[in-house]
Amino acid sequence: MKNEKIGRYAAIVAVLLLLILPIGLASTAFSMYSDFQAISLFETKETQVTSDERSIGSMLTILGIGLIVPGIALLIIAIAGLQYRTRWIFWFSIMVSGFAIFIFPIGTFLSAALLTTLFLTRNKSSSAETVSH
Repeated sequence: MKNEKIGRYAAIVAVLLLLILPIGLASTAFSMYSDFQAISLFETKETQVTSDERSIGSMLTILGIGLIVPGIALLIIAIAGLQYRTRWIFWFSIMVSGFAIFIFPIGTFLSAALLTTLFLTRNKSSSAETVSH
């Protein structure tokens, strides 16, 4: 019981770490969209988005890429080591693996390890709601 509670907290921290990358990518994409729209509509080289706003999006993206490694490692620890095997963590891990597999070489290795862990432990029971239901 205690391992599952610690596993839940580890999984939540992993999810928070892994959500920084999409937030950074969205911020970068939004600032680029605003720049391109201003350039195409007004045919000017001046943009509405400041360099500070672009810098924040870029830094969040870089930070998110760096936090993928500890985030996936925490997911593996929560699932395999702490036996936290709920349905939402299973599907979130599948989604994260699908995106991180393209970050070669470390993302590919960690995604393969996470997917292997998920499919080897998916039928093992825990007292929480499991994936096999």
